[in-house]
Amino acid sequence: MYERILRLMREKIRTRQYVMTLHAEEEMNDDSLSITTTNDTPV
Repeated sequence: MYERILRLMREKIRTRQYVMTLHAEEEMNDDSLSITTTNDTPV
C-alpha cells in the first residue's frame, strides 16, 4: 500500500473520521478487535 494512503487512513481512524460498516464491525468482533484496540496500536 502506498505510504501516503496508509498515513491518511491511520489519521482518519485516529480522528474518528470514518464510517464503519456492519460487516466490518462483525469481522472485527470475530477477530476480537475493536476500534479502541487498533487506535492503541503504535504506528
